[in-house]
Amino acid sequence: MEVLKMNNLTVIGRITKDAETRTVKVAGIDTLVTDFTLAANEGYGENQTTEYFRVTIWRDRGAKMCPGLKKGRILAVKGSVSARGWIDQEGKARAQLEIKNPTVQFIDKKPGDPEEAPAVADEDDKPF
Repeated sequence: MEVLKMNNLTVIGRITKDAETRTVKVAGIDTLVTDFTLAANEGYGENQTTEYFRVTIWRDRGAKMCPGLKKGRILAVKGSVSARGWIDQEGKARAQLEIKNPTVQFIDKKPGDPEEAPAVADEDDKPF
């Protein structure tokens, strides 16, 4: 039986810069977290707009994927989304959408990739 997720977003876009993995303390335990930003375009020409989504993958799953998460790669990302807001150093209100612990599927091929289906990284290793 499939569980219906009400807060679920699918985005296809390009990575804006190489992903980074770092260690953070969660409940006093060192935990790996990998972050990158995905840019998704809509429209074309003068009407084109770009939305940016921060993607966060926790623990070893993100660390294992990090070497393939390079600037310019095209990904399909599916997961729950949240918004966070803050005031920057200049006093301007800022906001960002974040996709947490998503399913990630590589859409493009990088040089040297085998002639098989793109890699999928999900907790169950299933495509969407």
